[in-house]
Amino acid sequence: MEPRAATPQRRLDALRALADAGVPTGVMVAPAIPGLNDSEIEATLEAAAKAGATSAAMIMVRSPHGVKDLFADWLTEHFSDRLDRVLGLIRDVRNGAKSNANFLIASPVAAPWR
Repeated sequence: MEPRAATPQRRLDALRALADAGVPTGVMVAPAIPGLNDSEIEATLEAAAKAGATSAAMIMVRSPHGVKDLFADWLTEHFSDRLDRVLGLIRDVRNGAKSNANFLIASPVAAPWR
């Protein structure tokens, strides 16, 4: 989803190198998009923990102001079959709103999330 960003493997390699050098490491899963990438979060956290991450945080996708239209357009272009489901799930998480700046989940990587 991030053009020109390092691949997941390169990010894990960097995480491992830092952890091996004694640098405390953690990961941020953002944006978490229900119905789109949420099914990958568990595997992402497991890979990060194996690479040496000791903490993790997640930020739910936000769509404030004009971003909500851009995000809906992006979903329509790339995932039109999931548009209604994704937007519905986002509203479910946010009590009917498309955006809420106060939604953050943080937990140790070692904590059971199953």
